[in-house]
Amino acid sequence: MTHMMKTLLLVEDDEDLRTALTTRLSDAGYTVNAVATYKTGLNAAINKKYDIVVTDTILLDDNFPDMNFYGTELCRQLRRRGHEGVIIGMSSDTKIPSIEKEHNLKDVYAEQGADAFIKKNDLKTLERTIEQALAARAKP
Repeated sequence: MTHMMKTLLLVEDDEDLRTALTTRLSDAGYTVNAVATYKTGLNAAINKKYDIVVTDTILLDDNFPDMNFYGTELCRQLRRRGHEGVIIGMSSDTKIPSIEKEHNLKDVYAEQGADAFIKKNDLKTLERTIEQALAARAKP
């Protein structure tokens, strides 16, 4: 299926994975804008309407080496600002620890308005999840 009209923002701090995902998603027909940091991703999504946002969960930023930024917060900020497109979170882990307890990332992303959460590095699942989320949003 071709997606020439679908724009996708990819927020991933791992350069090798960002490159691989960009190539795969571009080959699948998406117009991909790939960025490495939370701040760049947020600014990109504020300045342009994307059909799909795919974000890593823990986003490192060389400008802030002692801080982690989270894809769940990016999701929350985008929904708060009226982003109506598909948002998919991804991580190599399915849980994140906190001071109080461990949180299931699928639940955390859902609470922040994401359409889906997937494990990282499974490109076929990512493509299928994007397709399913787009189809769900297209239904009346």
